[in-house]
Amino acid sequence: MNEELLNSFCICSDCVKDEFLKDYVFRKSEKKNVCTVCLKVKKTINLSSDSLFTSFSRYLIRYYYPEQEYNPHWGGEDLPSIFFKRNPIVSHNFVDRKDKEIIMEDFFHMMFDLWVDKSEIDLYYGHDEGGRGLFPNPIKEEKSLTWSNYRNQLENKNFYLLEEKAKKSFENLIKKLSKNIKIDSIYHRARIGYKEIVKKHSFSEMKTKVSYSEKDISSPPVFKSKAGRANRQEVSYLYLASNSETALGEVRPHPGHYISVGEFKSNQILKVVDLRFINLIDYFNKPKEFEIFKFLRDISEELSIPILPDETENYLVTQFISDIIRQIGYDGILFKSSVSDGHNLVAFDKNKFNFIKNSQKLIKITKVQFEHKPVQYDIDFFMEIAREV
Repeated sequence: MNEELLNSFCICSDCVKDEFLKDYVFRKSEKKNVCTVCLKVKKTINLSSDSLFTSFSRYLIRYYYPEQEYNPHWGGEDLPSIFFKRNPIVSHNFVDRKDKEIIMEDFFHMMFDLWVDKSEIDLYYGHDEGGRGLFPNPIKEEKSLTWSNYRNQLENKNFYLLEEKAKKSFENLIKKLSKNIKIDSIYHRARIGYKEIVKKHSFSEMKTKVSYSEKDISSPPVFKSKAGRANRQEVSYLYLASNSETALGEVRPHPGHYISVGEFKSNQILKVVDLRFINLIDYFNKPKEFEIFKFLRDISEELSIPILPDETENYLVTQFISDIIRQIGYDGILFKSSVSDGHNLVAFDKNKFNFIKNSQKLIKITKVQFEHKPVQYDIDFFMEIAREV
């Protein structure tokens, strides 16, 4: 391949789709260059001089795809064909130019290190004693064994019997996720409902709906606290959100509901565990540490995903973990929201936040919109191919 062309392969963060790879390009790109994908002059990563980028990109093929999708032996497409169309890793929308397809082919070979015969990251299972095998599932779908172990133990043992051992292992595990929230940081809270006040007008009285405020919109009293994502029954934590839209979404309102919304301000520096972004790139090339990534990722996802009333046993692990985090000395947990681009904060002590006077407002929900996608399974197709081989 032409050496000059090889050295010109660059990519900007806008042309990367995977969140981990995008973050890496955004942080590490320094020099401005022409991005090979969009042809715009931006801060870019040079593929020929960043081995971590190409190694991680190669790993992402296994992370997102089962082998049968990119191995022709199992009915898949030859690499890098899957990247010529929409995919979760990199943009396929290369700007039109002369020899576009050749450039794309060479670019993807370089990006995913496909020219290298031997790599630390195997894309193909190969042969074993039973014959030719394959990686049947993407790494992304692997669940944490540590998570399952805690779940099984908590179903059969009282949580306090597991706390001491968990505290020792967690202290180092979450140290790199520690973050400080500054004094006077503003967060939002929503609560379904309102209170009514009576206003007198001349010779008549009229009931008026007004928003909850102060203690009425704060966390519930201990004796009224129901089990939640981070708290056990009759343990009162303050659940907050980064903006009012996220706070509204988190209470799962229906059309016709009246929602009270208010703002809270931190009155001291808070040390929290930040689970919003568990960076895969810190763990992918360390097999023994990948279990840590899966465990932290599963905690983050379980905190974010809404649980139905009859599935509250799924809170067993998140309640246990949040209590361990509190005992270690943290003030709360930051985690992603599943209903918006914002994030949530659970504060273990509501007294570390003050309600902002006159910040309350009453909102009526007039419409709720849902996004959806069909669920598709390719297992039948795969089994057909397997029988033919």
